[in-house]
Amino acid sequence: MENNTVANKLTKRDVTNTYLRWWWAAEISNSFERLQSLAYCASIGPALEKLYGKGTDQLKSALQRHLIFFNTQAIWGGLIMGSTIAMEEQKALGVNIPDETITSFKTGLMGPLAGIGDSLDFGTIQTIFYSLAASFALQGNLLGAFFIAAFSVLHFCLGLWFTHTGYRQGKKSIMDILKSGRITSMIQTASVLGMFMMGALSANMVKLNTIL
Repeated sequence: MENNTVANKLTKRDVTNTYLRWWWAAEISNSFERLQSLAYCASIGPALEKLYGKGTDQLKSALQRHLIFFNTQAIWGGLIMGSTIAMEEQKALGVNIPDETITSFKTGLMGPLAGIGDSLDFGTIQTIFYSLAASFALQGNLLGAFFIAAFSVLHFCLGLWFTHTGYRQGKKSIMDILKSGRITSMIQTASVLGMFMMGALSANMVKLNTIL
């Protein structure tokens, strides 16, 4: 039976729980046909159920539109997830948001955010943290393990912040970030820092003897 009444709006805890589910499930359900879509539905399912009601036609429709192909970098993808939840909440409250708008929003941004996230997080920041970890580990210093753990904690907190930011500002948040030029500055700054760190570590760790 269809339920057109929304009993509750989402809370900060609901958004946090959505991200926690995404954190654990993002890479578990990957397949050639859908990649991360099953994990995406499993993550936002409880939030959608709260918005549309358990077993309603609206809930089934919402889950179906999120089962289409989806693939992005999980941490930066928090922006998409948070914004999507905000759009679903407004739709449940009666705002005229077509299904195609939500679908297009997700598919249009999953590629750019994946590229940014992979290059900045794993291509630069992780490299710096792991290089420092290797340097300390070679000396038998426990700080090596600290840098490995520190990157994971930083990564987790960044994704949580992205999800809440996306939810608070809706789809406008991602567009503002992409248009502001801040991403380019962040990537350039991290790349320069990474080059400094690699140069310093190379000079300290690589030993070369020649005839000269």
